Amino acid sequence: MASNSDSDNQQVFRVFISYQWKSQAKVRKLYQELISFEFLDVFMDIYKIKAGMNLYSALASNLQQADLILSCVTRDYVKSKNCEREIIYADAFNKPIIPLYIEKIPIPELGSIGFILVRERYCNFYK
Repeated sequence: MASNSDSDNQQVFRVFISYQWKSQAKVRKLYQELISFEFLDVFMDIYKIKAGMNLYSALASNLQQADLILSCVTRDYVKSKNCEREIIYADAFNKPIIPLYIEKIPIPELGSIGFILVRERYCNFYK
């Protein structure tokens, strides 16, 4: 559920961006667009996890606090164990997940995360 901002009592909606590093350039553009909306608090690891922080602890905490997970799906994403862990963890907390397909991927190629992603609404982000 969205939380209230302490400063002006507006609702803040927390978005966690899950992606594989090879798609980082495209996802950074998406991040920049999303942060322009003042009611969104967007988590992308490269901007929010600082040196010395425990990576898995920070990811778990931000996944738990998120109101929505944006899953930026590519072929590398579906092969990544870390991306798979993020989606399974988010699903365990019943977080809404929106698959954002950066590449066209047939359902059989989604692998194990296909069980979670195929039941969700999705958005094609490729040409």
